[in-house]
Amino acid sequence: MEDPTAVKFRAILRPETISREQALQQGLKGTIRILGGEKPLLFLVDNPDWMVGGLLATGRSICGYVNIFNIFEGSILVTVEREKYWACQDNGIIWVIDVPNKSASRNTLMELVRAFTAESFE
Repeated sequence: MEDPTAVKFRAILRPETISREQALQQGLKGTIRILGGEKPLLFLVDNPDWMVGGLLATGRSICGYVNIFNIFEGSILVTVEREKYWACQDNGIIWVIDVPNKSASRNTLMELVRAFTAESFE
């Protein structure tokens, strides 16, 4: 059986252009924010030198997340059938590209929490 969220994505990605209304009609859920000095919702990646992307598992769902230099932040629900795809014990896999340091890293959500906690209490 096909993933119902995947069916929705295919329905809107096949046409060359799609309106916001058409995406909403398909039942896709997500947010796009131009931060303009606001803090990102995922505070663990609050760094204007980073480009960040990853997947977060929440309840029965998996969401995609992106943050570009704390200028643009977006998230989208990619499935409500987490159990079909998510074998990881952690609730998130996040890739961070640190542009000034020319480095990239793959992190679990818990690794980012540990790093944040260590920095906050040093």
